[in-house]
Amino acid sequence: MSPAPLSVAIATTEGWPYMRAVLDSFRVDAERLGVEIVVGDGSGKPEPPEGALPAGTIWLRSEANDVFRQLADAMRRCSAPIVATTEDHCTVRPGWCEAII
Repeated sequence: MSPAPLSVAIATTEGWPYMRAVLDSFRVDAERLGVEIVVGDGSGKPEPPEGALPAGTIWLRSEANDVFRQLADAMRRCSAPIVATTEDHCTVRPGWCEAII
């Protein structure tokens, strides 16, 4: 398997299912391109159910109560040569991942 061309780091204090909208906004592109998604979750809520996340998603539980620390944790876990960030309350347009790559 080829390494991911892009990692997307996202921090959340809201957890699942709040994160569904942002992940669904680029799920098709991320899966098609092999994008790695890393979520730093400090919500304390249960993790998403099996199969709910796009392929290539890493869900990190964080004890940090600071969204910037959660984002830093997620960014440290990213493995692609390019790292993008977005926020848990944002959605992106189709083609966003490809435009960054």
